[in-house]
Formats: sequence, structure tokens, C-alpha cells
Amino acid sequence: MRTANRTRVLFAAIVIVVALAANFGYMALDHAWQMDDSPTYLAPAKNLAHGSGFRNVYGLFETRRTPGYPLFLMPFIALPNALVVIVALQHLINAGLAIGVYFFSLRMLDDAGAALAGGIFLALDIPSLVHANMVVTETLFTALTFIVFVLLARRGSTSRSAAIAGFVAGASVLVRPIALYAVIPSIAVIATERRPGRIARILTFTICFLVFPMAWSARNAAVGGGFTVSTITSWSLLFDRAAATLAMGDPGDYGANIVRRRNELAREAGDPPQATYSNHVVRSIDHFHTERYSSLALPVIAHHPMSYLRAYALALARTLFGGGAKQLQELAGASVRTSQIVILCYTITTTLIALAGFVWLLRRHRHLALASAALVAYYLVACSMAEATSRFRVPVMPMMALWFGCGLMAALRWMRPRRPDAAPVP
Repeated sequence: MRTANRTRVLFAAIVIVVALAANFGYMALDHAWQMDDSPTYLAPAKNLAHGSGFRNVYGLFETRRTPGYPLFLMPFIALPNALVVIVALQHLINAGLAIGVYFFSLRMLDDAGAALAGGIFLALDIPSLVHANMVVTETLFTALTFIVFVLLARRGSTSRSAAIAGFVAGASVLVRPIALYAVIPSIAVIATERRPGRIARILTFTICFLVFPMAWSARNAAVGGGFTVSTITSWSLLFDRAAATLAMGDPGDYGANIVRRRNELAREAGDPPQATYSNHVVRSIDHFHTERYSSLALPVIAHHPMSYLRAYALALARTLFGGGAKQLQELAGASVRTSQIVILCYTITTTLIALAGFVWLLRRHRHLALASAALVAYYLVACSMAEATSRFRVPVMPMMALWFGCGLMAALRWMRPRRPDAAPVP
């Protein structure tokens, strides 16, 4: 028992050191702390800090972005070197996720080897490191998603834990609106529990989940944006999903075809190209497109189902198997082609190991497997199509890290040499 405890403490120390070293080592090497989306979060945070309300960079009521991430940024926005502080905090959270995967796996599986493998896998995940290093929502959203997963996956969940999970899941909607329909797989997870009181827990979770999204939708309705969590939903439906669907059937470069189809759809919707959010927000308020964009996008998708599925398959492949080639090229000095091949081989191999781990988990810890699968499947299905990148797999990486640890240890045990049967005693 002492040896086992020492091993667990040692493994925990390894995960902590690797996670902190990887995160802050990456932060020291890469100072590109903003991307295209960053100003759209920083501006509302600054306006909130100055008492001007939740307004965008133009001083208009913001109905596209939700307030969760700007509220997270607000306490630090006026500090000297604010971006450094924010990014450092995000790296701490990201390191904490790897450590959390280790301890959660250890508690649920009682397997120190699987817990170590999962924790290190997440600690070294390049897309997670890259997006922790930028002022974007991924790290905070992943932390909230992992908390919901832990609460739903624990044995002997109660109405209290269902309520907490509901509030946290509802808060995650205000960080990234894509979480709005995560209530469905979450309810399905609770429904699989073979214990009395499931209906009460489902109702408790649902009611608590709806508090934040409903309140924010009411705010948007009051300022003129319509009763919706975010007006980005209809924009994405038209310019991500419908545009990608149409572009899939066009000859030539897929990326160029998406841009052309976006501009065509913008004209059809009555808006001047280019089809960018900036073109819409400068015109008073961006609520005007919600109904028109949805009514135009849905028939496009319905009339081209096979093209939609092909576009989605390509987006899923980019989400799962992309990300990290640029960083590998810069850090290791490898060529672009070599970096892409290495990352592709790595992501395919680790994904296959993770899927094997899920199968192993499903046989031995059914509820844990189903809870993780529900959230992984939802966020991968909901990934963006036209703009699919590895950032869309970051929120599911803690669950996939759990699978990876199980899969790797199962593979190692399977490959372990078997002792020949003892010879019969004469």
C-alpha cells in the first residue's frame, strides 16, 4: 500500500511539473497573445470595467458576443501588462486541467498508469497550449465543460450536484453559445443513471441550466437583438455551414470557393459583400439578420444533404487531425511538409488509442464512458464547418485524455509478454 501511494504521489508530481513547464515554457516562447477574435472580447471587457455596459468596440450594444469571457477578463483589463496577466492565468487553468484529469482518472479508475498517461497527454496537447496562449474563450470554456463532466460522471450524483452542473453548464453558454444545446446530451447522461430520482435530477439540471441563457436572451430582446443568446448563431448557419455546403460542390480551391459563396449568400440576403461580422456591426445593431439568415441557410442545407455531410466530414478531419504543424515547424525548425506529416501521424495514432480506451471504458465503467462520449460527440458534431480548426477540439480534450490513458494502458497490458502455462506436475 505504501509503495502504491508513493507511486501515485510521484506520478502526480510528474504531471504537475510537466503541465506547468509546458504551459509557461510555451508562453515564454510565443508572445502572439491575440488573434482575430480577441478584440471582440477585449472591447466589451473594457466597456464593462469603465461602467459603460456590455458594448462592442463601436460603443453599440453587443448581441453577438456573450458576457462570460469578457467578465472573466474585466478584473485584469486595466492592469499594467494586462495581456500577460490574462494569458498567464489561462495557462494556470490549462495546467490545472491536466492535473485535474490525473486526479479524476485516478479516483474513478484506480489506475495510476492511466491517470499519468492522460494527464501528460493533455499537458502536452499543442492546440490546448496555443489557445491558452491567446485571448480567446477556449481555456475558460474547457474548464467549465470539464467541471460539468466531472459532476455528471461521478457515481452517486445527487440533486445538489445536478443543480451545480446545471448552473455551470448554463454559465458556459455565456462563454461560448455553442453550449446552448449541450443540455440535451447532459440530460441523456443523467437519464442513463440506474438509480431512483432520475426525473428529479433531470428537472433540477434543466431548470438551473436555463437561468443564465434565458436571462441573457431577455437582455438581448430588451436592447433590440431578439430573444436569442447570440446573433452569431444565424450568421454561422449561413456563412459557415451553408457556404461550406455550396462550396463543396464547386471545382477549384475549397477556401476560395467558400469566400465566393459567402459573398453570393450575402447579396442574396440583401447585404453587401464581404460577408464579415464587421460589415454588419457598424450598421446600428446586428439583430436585423437573425431571421433572414436562418431562412436562407436552412433550404440550402436541406437541398444539398450529401454536400453538407462531405463538408462536415472535412471539418471534422481538420478539427481532430489538424493543429500544431506551425508550432512544430517554428520550435523544431522542421519543414512545413515534415511538420504536417508528423502532426497527422501523431493525431491519428493518439485518436485511435483514445477510441480504444473508450471501448475499454465502456465495458468497465459504462456511466463514465457514456458521460464523456455525450459531451465529446456533441462538441465535435457542433464544430464550425467553413472555419474548422483544431481550436474546436480543445473543449473535449480532457475527456479524450481520459480515454487516451485507458487506451494506452490497455495496449501496454495486452502487449505484455504472457507467462507460459506451468508444466503439469508428474
